[in-house]
Amino acid sequence: MDGEYSALTDGLLLLRYLFDLTGQNLISDVLSPAAARTSSEAITQHIERHMPADVFDNLQDNSVESITIALDQEGEISGTVDDDNSNFIKMNTIGAGKFTIEITPDNNELDIDCGLTATNGPSDFFGQKNFIFDDNDAEIYNDLYDSDCKLTARFTDDREFYLFVVIGDTPVTSGSYTVKYSFGVESGEYIVTLGDEGEIQGDADYYNSDFIKMNAIGAGQLTIEITPDNYQVDIDCGLTSAIGPSNFGAVNFITDDNNIEILNDSDDSNCGFTATFVDDREFYLFVDFASEESGSYGISYAYNPLAQITD
Repeated sequence: MDGEYSALTDGLLLLRYLFDLTGQNLISDVLSPAAARTSSEAITQHIERHMPADVFDNLQDNSVESITIALDQEGEISGTVDDDNSNFIKMNTIGAGKFTIEITPDNNELDIDCGLTATNGPSDFFGQKNFIFDDNDAEIYNDLYDSDCKLTARFTDDREFYLFVVIGDTPVTSGSYTVKYSFGVESGEYIVTLGDEGEIQGDADYYNSDFIKMNAIGAGQLTIEITPDNYQVDIDCGLTSAIGPSNFGAVNFITDDNNIEILNDSDDSNCGFTATFVDDREFYLFVDFASEESGSYGISYAYNPLAQITD
């Protein structure tokens, strides 16, 4: 805007304009001292006067129309993405539950990053983050260097957001992908009384931890053993006071009536612990795949009276 062309001034102004930034957000820290135009209004008018009429046709984000997803629904979406065309897919979830996303490219050399955003405005994984937090205060995005992209978000009421799909750090610059989504309630509630033994089956992966609600009735010692079908997996587990983020370090583990915090994050393919309660307790069994694997698992539990344990 000073008669010279510079990537750090003119280039950044154009980029911000294309991301719909206005006012001070458009011009902050990018104007040349010798700029002939210094207000956002004057710069916007200048850009639009010289912008080709079909530029936005060439930069369209391939977004699909809004998708409304109620509890117990699942589905698939197909799309294409390249270095110039990120996707913002508008979604509405209806109800309270666990929302899961898995995005798989047609080319395993294509690195897909993804997240849930508040708007279809500028979003990247560096300076323009606009990702939402779910109702457990977990920021919902995934920029791991991986061909696919997986997300889990937990909502306690209706939510509206955009699924953001972009190419990550990869030599492959374009391709198509499939989004698989599902929205459902957490695992069912288990009432465990003294003398009970039982088994629970489940599925998990690195991105989708499980919270299984349990009630222990009476004074006793609960024993839990979790075994995966894939022994390459590292399972972490514990008892929590509430459903929380799918992140072992952020979970709120409970202490039993011996003041012992009930968690197990040892580097092992299975996970087990005991917890002692002197009265009725309500909690969640948290199951987390700490390694980047997936698969099913089996939980064996037993609840024995305290008197039986001490005899």
